[in-house]
Amino acid sequence: MCGQVHPIHIHGYPRRKVRNPEFEKNDEIQILVIICPIARKSGKPYTRRLLPDFLMPGCVIRLDKVLEAYRTGIDHLDIGHACSVMLCLEERTARKHLNRINTAIQQANLSLAKTIALQPELGELPKTTPDSTPLTVFTRLFEAESRARLRSGKITPTPGILSLIQKSMWEIFLNHPSACVFSKHHPP
Repeated sequence: MCGQVHPIHIHGYPRRKVRNPEFEKNDEIQILVIICPIARKSGKPYTRRLLPDFLMPGCVIRLDKVLEAYRTGIDHLDIGHACSVMLCLEERTARKHLNRINTAIQQANLSLAKTIALQPELGELPKTTPDSTPLTVFTRLFEAESRARLRSGKITPTPGILSLIQKSMWEIFLNHPSACVFSKHHPP
């Protein structure tokens, strides 16, 4: 948040609901919120929620299930099947999430292409055709970026596909600070 390396300060452990695919109901989990005192002093956004990569920001429907529905609907979209995969009741909800993930994948494509293009010594952009789906382009860019990381000798692990999509969703749909604080769950 501030761009500096310093110890993590835990702000809280809020609870959050997520759709359980096994029981088809919402479960409650705890997530971690960190705070950066340096960013706070400089007037920048200073808290960040750390979500597991299977969660979609701002929604109970799981990101991994939306991606699964998106993958199966690339050739032929059956909105009823998409609803059953995502465990949602409304077709409008399924369409909204499929559109959101499509937008997030396209944003992630731009981000990955930029990263690869700025480091030409690590390899070329993968070849794509105009009829390539955004998910196909994303997969090729992800694999090219992973290979480039290995060749460069970077020791940090490559983020997963779900993490990159989740990051794009944060940037596009929920890029605003949270004012929600729970007094019930404080760090130890």
